[in-house]
Amino acid sequence: GTHHFAFVPGSLMASAILSGGRLMRFDLDVNGIGSRDISGARLQLHFRKAPTRDAIEIAASADDLRLAPALQTGFGAHLRHAKIAATLTPATPFIPLFEGREVWDGALEAWRRGGGAVHLDDIEIKWNGVQIHATGGLGLDDHHSPQGTLALDIEGAIKAPAAGTTDGQLVRAVVQLIKVANEAPRAFTVSIALGRVNLRVTKAPHTMAGAGSLGPLY
Repeated sequence: GTHHFAFVPGSLMASAILSGGRLMRFDLDVNGIGSRDISGARLQLHFRKAPTRDAIEIAASADDLRLAPALQTGFGAHLRHAKIAATLTPATPFIPLFEGREVWDGALEAWRRGGGAVHLDDIEIKWNGVQIHATGGLGLDDHHSPQGTLALDIEGAIKAPAAGTTDGQLVRAVVQLIKVANEAPRAFTVSIALGRVNLRVTKAPHTMAGAGSLGPLY
């Protein structure tokens, strides 16, 4: 179905670079954002076609966000900082999209069928006193749900989410594993397959907990 996101920006700047009729780079910078779901200081998105390889380089960041309950996922309302650096390969299936000859889901399906992958080079999140770092790789399965493996490191005091939290499976899984291990493990492995998310203690891979599910992207 059709989705929309209504918001009021303090300021919004966007730019695009084209070469030979093809989009090569896009930048979006929102300073100050207000909506029913998210309010905060700044959001940024940057992507470009890598100049020397068949890849798309992506960088995104967010600062000082306040989230509605449905978006808190058990970590609380204040997302102080988030940064993602990723590389999407191959870029070739997206050429028709960047030339204006294809819609986004058609290009994404061609990318998926061609073995497309998202390499998460660095994820850094500071959320209600908890620091999260992650790296790994993801793709899409035949049902268009994410699949892959992430290395996850969590620092800070983890508390079980309130009973009314809409989606706190990840936090509940972390709390459960800490209790089982009788300590505070920092390193976890996240495995995503068939829409299911499992969390393991990296040094004790048999110590596992379910961390929810992910539906199809399109």
